[in-house]
Amino acid sequence: MSEKNKYKISVGIPTYEASSSLVGALHSIYSQTAWDQICEVIVVVDGKNKVSEDILRKIANPKLKIFYYSKQEGQSTRINNIIEAANGDLLVLTNDDIILKVDAVEKMLQSWQKNGAGLLAGHVIPLPAQSYVEEILEIQNKITYKIVEMLGGGNNYLACNGRLIALSLNFAKKLKLPSKLKNNDAYIYVSSKIQNIKFVYVPEAVCYFRNPSHLKEYLKQSIKFQNSLSDNKRFFNHDVSGYYQISKYVLAKSFLMVFIKNPTKALIYLVIKLYARLLSAFRKTTVVNQSGVWETDKSTKSINSDKIN
Repeated sequence: MSEKNKYKISVGIPTYEASSSLVGALHSIYSQTAWDQICEVIVVVDGKNKVSEDILRKIANPKLKIFYYSKQEGQSTRINNIIEAANGDLLVLTNDDIILKVDAVEKMLQSWQKNGAGLLAGHVIPLPAQSYVEEILEIQNKITYKIVEMLGGGNNYLACNGRLIALSLNFAKKLKLPSKLKNNDAYIYVSSKIQNIKFVYVPEAVCYFRNPSHLKEYLKQSIKFQNSLSDNKRFFNHDVSGYYQISKYVLAKSFLMVFIKNPTKALIYLVIKLYARLLSAFRKTTVVNQSGVWETDKSTKSINSDKIN
């Protein structure tokens, strides 16, 4: 067996409302240059929602395994189910509303073989905006990318975006995500740091996603993100705030770099961000006490995979 084909990969997708976006996500997986190394594609459906017969026909594949759970328990529980079912040496976790670039899994595999990391994260890129809200939110993506680049060459929690991460099976099997957790990617990143598991950011491994086209959906996402520390610190025995620290200098510099090229949109984004922070502060006492059950952002699932790869 050649070195290239030595390792097998499991790909996992937790889903709540499996819709047509799942078709595009799965076909982007089926088209991977590393398809020969992918031994299984695991889709775990949360709640009573079933994948329609029409979608089942479109996503049919010998390597596809679909697990249904009648009780809605949330994304963290379903990721645990994926980990339990996975058999590959490397587990790639992604979402039902993304499109992987054709060589994304291969780039993850190559980096894993080269660096021996227990946790890897790819580079997530927004699809071309279809609304003005999406255009404004692209500013947030650009600022985040600047921060990721400036902080440890990508070795930071912002780089660990749950839309595309990969875990060695050894690390994955040690994880048990809390059932009421909302910020799964941050929890996995902090867990890797606490366990001295090597983390590697792989910018060559690209996945595409759609930003919310409705401000209400963005605000829900923003509140969840801003409460990530409060959410996660409930589940660790010591202070984890250090893993979230970003200096004011880095924040200011990243914003300024984006503002110079996009002044009007950057200012509008800043106003929206400040409003989201005020809203988050107002709701903070209730957010962390909610269950881990996720809410679906309908507009982020309107994905057309044509011409992406």
